[in-house]
Amino acid sequence: MNELGSIASDIVTYSFPDDTGRFPVTYVSGWLRTHIGDLNSLTHEDFYIDATGGIGPSGLLAEEKSIFMSMYEIDYYQRSARETLRGLTWSSASFADSITMVREGDSSIQKVSKVSISKSFGDLARDAQDRLDNLIFQYNSTKCSPNSLAGEDGIEFRAGLDYFHPRQGIE
Repeated sequence: MNELGSIASDIVTYSFPDDTGRFPVTYVSGWLRTHIGDLNSLTHEDFYIDATGGIGPSGLLAEEKSIFMSMYEIDYYQRSARETLRGLTWSSASFADSITMVREGDSSIQKVSKVSISKSFGDLARDAQDRLDNLIFQYNSTKCSPNSLAGEDGIEFRAGLDYFHPRQGIE
């Protein structure tokens, strides 16, 4: 299996195993293929999908794979929230659908509202976005180079001269 298919399989197998009927591995790998540019934007890299489904130039590191998988997770939750609201908005509402709680004596039956389900998906998407933001921050902060050097190995600009001197030998 190519790298793109492997990532898609991991998402379906480990993150959303009960939803394989609606979003099989082929759907997830297609989503990943179309969102490789978004991964590049977040990581400041230049990944691409080759003809065999491999990810170039040299594959994804574990951190990059986690970021890519988190991106799909956020999209999944946002899509689920939209579908729930769409069902609420465009379904034929009947009297039975408007009843959310029936109470008789000590017994009660409560129906979960579609609005609260949509809000829950929205909350899941926000939590996933927070995790993704943290992953991206950690990834980008470990990939950046230092702005300056401190200590004896640094260089110092000597006033009055138009060139840099190593710290050694400056009096």
